Amino acid sequence: MTSSHAHSGSPEPYLSCIPATLVSTLSALKLQPKLETLLNSYLTECSSASGEDRKEVAFAALEKKARPILLDVGTGKKGTAEILEKWKALPVEPAASAQPSEESHSVPSLTSGGAAIRAQEDDQPQEHAKQDESGSASIEGKAPKVVKENGAHKMTARERRLAKAAVTSSAASCDQTEHSNAATTTSPTSKESPVSKLVDASSVQAHAPGLTIHATSQETRFYLDAIETASGEIDLKNVTISIGEGGQKDLLVDAHLRLKGGTHYGLVGRNGVGKSTLLRAMADRIIPGLPTNYKILLVSQVENELVAFEGEEDEQGKSSAAPISTVQAVLAGDRQRTRALTEAKSLSKALDTDTDAAISRAVASIVLARRRDELAEAKRISLRRSGARGLEARKALIAAEQALDSAEKTYARVFGLDAKAVGADANANAVAGAAAAAADTSAGAGADVQRDWRGEAAELFAAAQVALEEYEADTAEARCESILKGLGFSNEQLHAPYMSLSGGWKSRASLASALLKPCECLVLDECTNFLDLPSVVWLQGWLKASEKTMVVISHDREFIDHVAEELIILRKQQLTYYDGNLSSYEQTQRRKLKNALKQQAALDRKREQVEKSIADAAKQARKTGDDNKMRMVKTRQKKLDERWGLERNSKGHRFRLNAIENAGYALTLRDGIDIDVPDADINFSFPDPERLRFPGALVHLDHVTLSYPGARRATVDDVTLTIGQGERVALIGPNGHGKTTITKLILEHISPTTGRVERHSKATIGLYEQHTIERFATMRAEKGKPPITALSYFLSRIANIEAGEGASMDGPARRFLGSLGLRGRTADAQPLHTLSGGQLVRLGLAELMWAAPDLICLDEVTQHLDSDSIDALMRALKRYTGAILLISHDRHAVKQLIEGKKSDLVLGSDGEENESSNDSDDHAGASSREHGSVYLVKKGKTTLLGGGMDSYTAEVQQEMDA
Repeated sequence: MTSSHAHSGSPEPYLSCIPATLVSTLSALKLQPKLETLLNSYLTECSSASGEDRKEVAFAALEKKARPILLDVGTGKKGTAEILEKWKALPVEPAASAQPSEESHSVPSLTSGGAAIRAQEDDQPQEHAKQDESGSASIEGKAPKVVKENGAHKMTARERRLAKAAVTSSAASCDQTEHSNAATTTSPTSKESPVSKLVDASSVQAHAPGLTIHATSQETRFYLDAIETASGEIDLKNVTISIGEGGQKDLLVDAHLRLKGGTHYGLVGRNGVGKSTLLRAMADRIIPGLPTNYKILLVSQVENELVAFEGEEDEQGKSSAAPISTVQAVLAGDRQRTRALTEAKSLSKALDTDTDAAISRAVASIVLARRRDELAEAKRISLRRSGARGLEARKALIAAEQALDSAEKTYARVFGLDAKAVGADANANAVAGAAAAAADTSAGAGADVQRDWRGEAAELFAAAQVALEEYEADTAEARCESILKGLGFSNEQLHAPYMSLSGGWKSRASLASALLKPCECLVLDECTNFLDLPSVVWLQGWLKASEKTMVVISHDREFIDHVAEELIILRKQQLTYYDGNLSSYEQTQRRKLKNALKQQAALDRKREQVEKSIADAAKQARKTGDDNKMRMVKTRQKKLDERWGLERNSKGHRFRLNAIENAGYALTLRDGIDIDVPDADINFSFPDPERLRFPGALVHLDHVTLSYPGARRATVDDVTLTIGQGERVALIGPNGHGKTTITKLILEHISPTTGRVERHSKATIGLYEQHTIERFATMRAEKGKPPITALSYFLSRIANIEAGEGASMDGPARRFLGSLGLRGRTADAQPLHTLSGGQLVRLGLAELMWAAPDLICLDEVTQHLDSDSIDALMRALKRYTGAILLISHDRHAVKQLIEGKKSDLVLGSDGEENESSNDSDDHAGASSREHGSVYLVKKGKTTLLGGGMDSYTAEVQQEMDA
């Protein structure tokens, strides 16, 4: 209760009349604050009322508003009547003079809500919050808006559904997520119950501070009864996903989520439509109806590392003696395998000692750890079930709590500890203590002589061995090294300390960990962001050969074309499916749109002719007074109104209105032409640099070599490169072979060991860095200052360029950001670190292109952009008259921008296939520009590729096949 309720007229006696289980449900459904507000208002009115009649009226008003709330939480009509009778019988004490504060009218924060739930759990651990039939819960966010109707508060149907069924994301990390390691799992060191741990975990935002994911779906009671499924498929209808407090922004509305077992899907859609949020909702199991034994692993586009298994620091923050290697970190990422391996080793060592004390301690430690996990899983299920199934789930939860209590007592007895201390302060990893227990052969703690410890140890050891065989533990290290090498790791990196890796290499290790783990569904969000072309080619081959179900998001068009067997298109808050890859889908859509437009044009012309003939006939009938002709005119007009449209359906059959596929309300007896209007074009526009008054190359590298002290070979070895005005140059090749170093030499950030770097005296050079997104994402405002937004940051940057005139540049800055898609509140209100990757790329481009440099250096600029945005960027860069140096592993981008290959045919406004009016070929000088140069940078040396990107891809593929 809040402090405002702690007065003599407190609603606490009234709430105590409600069963404790239903109080938990009130809290979970965010209805308790509303009920407390009604009770406070009733008590205030009663204390100020002078007669019994006024009190009767006040109670009648309370009953009218409180009855629907009580019914919503499952009290039933009889139970509601009994609660109201108890309320009426309670004496009304004088209330404090102060009115209830505004705070009492708002939903308490998650912390207070969590405290309320924890209080319930401490008092009655066997009773838990009931949930609705959809099997979902809402633990975070503000209360839904309340619509006042006829003097009573009434929630809308949508808000009621969100309030009952919204499930808050319980994980903030964008690393791999697996169901077996859900956020509900608590360690033996935790002093809180698993419910409090669940509530606290739900307060962690999924993507950015303040972001909450809500999800609902349609389920049958038979589907909910099935805890496990062996089909390996997902088929959920009416899936709705929204984000924000109260779910104010819908990303999916009544969509159909269907994943066939073993099928590789490519998830496509424009930036900001919710692709990453959908994958997060799947991986965090926020969407109701996902089978519990259907393991989903997520590799996110956000740079992450295997922080749970670094092994660099202990719980006190002290460094461990031996930091784990990259291979060990990746292997440790598979928690199920690690647990089975640890259990097998500890049990084997205990059995080898052949002492009762060692064996009993090893078994007690393992059993305690397992019981804790079982309790966490039982808690998770009980919170999502109601009715008869909820009753069975709560019975199972009670049994799990009793089993844990028994395991803690056994553990305390075996180790000679206090049982309360075991429940509160035992080692977080109980299995880890088993090894020490096995080594300690002293009989200081008495074992249970009546228990067959040796038999239990033998059974646990056999189960661990079976699990290790299922995980193929014998070959795990070899498979791990093979995957890491495929992703570009050298032998030295494999065995180097994991913490010595850079962020990009840690992301590769995270990807390797996901590829190594067993799962039913692997979801990859921009997994190629930190991969070079050899690694991309290896990964697409590995994914194609895998039999797992996959959902892949990637900005690399050729990668998605090679990997995806089917497409999931997220557009207009719906999911549609296409059997084929992205290129074939776009061709099909263009062809369908073209045919639809032609059909519509033909029907329009025919209609004009029919209408003209009807008008002529009507004119003739009126002139001659021919009633028969006038009836014929009316008949033809009726036919035109009711029977106009397609006479054949999409299958070529004659259209029949009463066919089952045409069921529903229709205005005519013929089918209309469905024209799927494509999304509006994305257009980027960059200012061109002024023409330099003096001719000559912008940059010239003359036999440049750069060697760092102690390095075995030169980072840049005898490189000669010239970039002239308006030229296009691409640097491609494996990571770590000198591409970025050459860019630093051009920008004069570093000086060469030998050779010369010559720059045009009047030329300006701009740089888009590879880690621009990471730099923006870590920006925070100082305490007490307003948050850093895209507009405020951009103004601060252009103020330096415009000689301190940033304050007067607000209008031009807004227009420039708007031309790149950063408009309105996205630009001036949303904190910088909450913007999406695509939006941050646009901000980085705005910062780069504002001054219109003569030469722009773009290092992996296509990362985080969707395919439409990449095409728009390529068109804008083709029109740009300045010189461009592109460093990229995106084959499509290099071919389009540097090699000058034509983009695919698109539809013009007339529906005919032609070159896009936005393409570079309609710009003066763009079509006459010579094709650029593609250089392969390998081991510090540059080689001009006459065959361009295709020749390098073929070379890489040959090396893979060899």
